[in-house]
Amino acid sequence: AAIAYRSDRDLVDWVEFNHYPENVARLMEEKMEGIRRIERIIWHHDEEAFAKASAPSVPEGIEISLIVPEDFEDEDMRYENMIFWDKAEDMLDYAIGIKAMKDGDLKGLCTSAGAAYDHYEIDIATSNKLRKQGIGYAMAHAFITECYRRGKRPGWDCVSTNDASRALATKLGFKQVEQYKLLSWEY
Repeated sequence: AAIAYRSDRDLVDWVEFNHYPENVARLMEEKMEGIRRIERIIWHHDEEAFAKASAPSVPEGIEISLIVPEDFEDEDMRYENMIFWDKAEDMLDYAIGIKAMKDGDLKGLCTSAGAAYDHYEIDIATSNKLRKQGIGYAMAHAFITECYRRGKRPGWDCVSTNDASRALATKLGFKQVEQYKLLSWEY
């Protein structure tokens, strides 16, 4: 079933498969080209550590705020949110979205890559030209604050080689709890 899977969503052209037995991984690697194993890290949030985290600071002119329905009139906003949600608007119905705007242009998003029970998984994207300026931190800080306001737990999961993501998770009060291997391939 995993080998034959194809998404019916326009923007998804990859599959990630985790929590698999080793014999299934070997079978898939034999049957498919381009499949790779990726080491990922699961982090849990420490609310006390977050309370001690520094306040966000962003460059002048950057506005950090919740995504609202009217934001989906913007094609970039719709596109970015449809990576994880069948309809962009579903993200607002079931999860949280934070945007970074400058002069009416989208410069970053921090949205729920998934939502389950009391848990919202964080996904962050910042304009390449504006990285390392505190925008990702500010969006994630607002996202986490909104999670707790809604009685939800923020979640973080990243590739083990993503040093920037690991550093940001730590700065925001996340603690590494588990590593797992993920099979990933494009179709």
